[in-house]
Amino acid sequence: PHRRDLARPADQERYPIGALVAREDAASPGSVGALALDAAIAPVVGGEDEDGVVFQAQLIDIRKVIDGLDDAGLRRIENGLIDLGARMPVPIEGLGLIAAEGARAGVAQRDLIEFTELAAKMGAAFEIEADEAGSAVAKWRTSMKLTIPQARALGDQINALTNRYGGNA
Repeated sequence: PHRRDLARPADQERYPIGALVAREDAASPGSVGALALDAAIAPVVGGEDEDGVVFQAQLIDIRKVIDGLDDAGLRRIENGLIDLGARMPVPIEGLGLIAAEGARAGVAQRDLIEFTELAAKMGAAFEIEADEAGSAVAKWRTSMKLTIPQARALGDQINALTNRYGGNA
């Protein structure tokens, strides 16, 4: 999604909220301020659908909990999630939920996309919601001190047992 320049006079006439962000320092493109601004304004100006607004809010949550995450790092996470969404049958807001859950659980910035992919695949295999999958993988990693590859192996074992003996994972 791209940020619209709401400071233009025509926009201020059409959308009164534009007057609130007319200051030059409102938010630089790609910053957390711009993401928050997009999330707050999009429903008013019809710029993004509801899923896009939810996804932007999830990115803001991720930014809040990962220490030292700068705008470039946040953009890498956003792009990684978008790329992941193009490869997986999981809505972008589901991937955002998983990533936010991982960030809250202390998953490192460098591991967040891999964590999200694992949890999304597990959610599909176990037929559970995205946030439940993210929470489950985060709990496994925390309680058993598992790396992402170890959590993947555990998930594969649980899935294999479920497939062989029936039941729900």
